[in-house]
Amino acid sequence: MSTTNTSDLVQRLADESNIRDLVARFANACSPPDMAAFAKLWVPDSDTESESARAVWTLSEPFAMSETGVSSIVAMMGRLLEQWDFFVQLVHSGVIEIDETHGATSTRATGRWILREVAKGASNSEAYYNNFAVYEDQYVKVDGKWYFTRRDYKYMFLDSGPFGGDACPPIKGWYGGR
Repeated sequence: MSTTNTSDLVQRLADESNIRDLVARFANACSPPDMAAFAKLWVPDSDTESESARAVWTLSEPFAMSETGVSSIVAMMGRLLEQWDFFVQLVHSGVIEIDETHGATSTRATGRWILREVAKGASNSEAYYNNFAVYEDQYVKVDGKWYFTRRDYKYMFLDSGPFGGDACPPIKGWYGGR
């Protein structure tokens, strides 16, 4: 860290805290699904310089897919979560690197997060999902607020075999609790 004064250090700590909050809000918007909250986490399409600078979300094999632009990313989340009566994303740890090229006024950062996801399909299905993965992120700060510009999800471990337990009565607003 190359901060040279207290105000730069305070700004860096505030930026790191805001990025950690952004990642936590992503997990929270998945459980139960909150599409409006989820959409607000991504850099708005109108705030990008060009089509190629729009937000991107990718998933690696075995479920490889990718979308660009907020509305397409939100639709992808809907497709991913609609099959589950129960889904939870647990963010275990993360490392944030703020681009210090511009000192305390930096507007770019990257992050790497280890996480686990567990899901169970509707009561009449035998769909199970238990995994560990890594998110590699890119962030941008627009008008003082941090957003995702890119999230690359990389599977490390995947188990789709049956596991014990039952999903409790679906939470209101959850797909299973329509």
